[in-house]
Amino acid sequence: MIRYLLSAFGLLVIAYGLREWRRSKLVGLSLIGISLAGMFLVWFPAVADRIAGMSGVTRGADLVLYCYSATSFVMLLNLALKQRELHQSITDLARHISMSTVRMPKDREEVPTARPTEGGGLGD
Repeated sequence: MIRYLLSAFGLLVIAYGLREWRRSKLVGLSLIGISLAGMFLVWFPAVADRIAGMSGVTRGADLVLYCYSATSFVMLLNLALKQRELHQSITDLARHISMSTVRMPKDREEVPTARPTEGGGLGD
């Protein structure tokens, strides 16, 4: 039963990787590759045990967990990069809107001016 559940999650990650391929080939390829490797190891646990033994991991199940952890890390990194890009876009948009909607006063009398205080200092 767990194989089917892990395979379903793997397919979702692959679909996400294919969608991200257009934005970042490295992120998309990483997601697809790690997910395919994890799905392969889920369906062939003997291979997972052999690879785990060669890599110093005690069990194949731990190796599969590490593959999915790496996938999660790549996805979180991708989301953080998207958030940074979105923040920059919003900043640029706000700057553009504020610069394009500047209104100049009709007379100088409409412009509020600061009046000097008698003491010349703050809080005198």
